[in-house]
Amino acid sequence: AQVAASGLRGRGGAGFPVSRKWNAVSGATDVVVVANGDEGDPGSYADRLLMEQDPDRVLEGLALACFATGARRALVLVRSEYPLALARMRAAVLEAREAGHLGSAVHGGDVDLDIDIVEGVGSYVAGEETALIAALEGERGTVRPRPPYPTSQGLWGAPTVVNNVETLAAVPWIIGRGGAAYARLGTDAERGTKLVCLSERFARPGCYEVNLGASLRWIVEDLGGGLRDDHT
Repeated sequence: AQVAASGLRGRGGAGFPVSRKWNAVSGATDVVVVANGDEGDPGSYADRLLMEQDPDRVLEGLALACFATGARRALVLVRSEYPLALARMRAAVLEAREAGHLGSAVHGGDVDLDIDIVEGVGSYVAGEETALIAALEGERGTVRPRPPYPTSQGLWGAPTVVNNVETLAAVPWIIGRGGAAYARLGTDAERGTKLVCLSERFARPGCYEVNLGASLRWIVEDLGGGLRDDHT
């Protein structure tokens, strides 16, 4: 309900409302949630940054998605070109298990949850959710026709929710501060924030979190400091 109130949409490109995707598996059994970290867009490293620098935040968002959908199993697919992200995500899962955040009867309650970290297959197209599912099943990572949609028949035939890493990383903030607080960020048409990546051609390269609706000129000139070496 809080994610619905936030207006959060998928950050992987399609912009599908997250709560609608979660609701699509409501009442289903054997639900699986997949965190898509197979970031392939040239120049983008937002997912890489999150997995390398704050893997616990990614896992928390994934665990909350599992709690909301009733999933007991989740996977994180990490792009094969991101070995450090892969190592840090695996280390974070081990620490979470040792701390009792994962496993059977988490913290003595009635929730079971386990998370596996899987290395990608090195294919750009495998970032698309049906191709990603095919790759996870050991098949060639190619796009499958829809319907059926993954939420009805996905990984190993089970109802499957696929969320981008950046999408999941927003969920802990939403749950901690409330969906209405997140909805106040951004615009009426698109709520919240987005990570933008500025390359080495900028005076101040880096990854910046901005409110949706921010102007491209402000991002380029105020955040990035304009371009280097008299580029325009």
